[in-house]
Amino acid sequence: MAYFFSSFYNKSVDDVFENIGIKRNSKLYALLNGNYWGMGVLPDRIPFALHVGLMSHFIKDGSLYPKEGLYETVKSVVSTINTNGGHVFTKARVEKILMKGS
Repeated sequence: MAYFFSSFYNKSVDDVFENIGIKRNSKLYALLNGNYWGMGVLPDRIPFALHVGLMSHFIKDGSLYPKEGLYETVKSVVSTINTNGGHVFTKARVEKILMKGS
């Protein structure tokens, strides 16, 4: 078993799934990659070892979701930005981002 996982250690999730025959457009692929959004990149760039660690956490302990939905998280982040003198715009063209100390 250890050899099986060590041979995939430096591979992406997509590489491993392709290697073991899980098709990209299958229901199994969708099920096993259902939480990729939490990693910030697509499955072709997620290290398989990271994916296995996170999936085992979700399977064992489950996950949390804001009581009033994801919008509550967005409201909290926007409020923090505004409180600290920042501004949040949607559908606005960005030419540059200014940061203090950079």
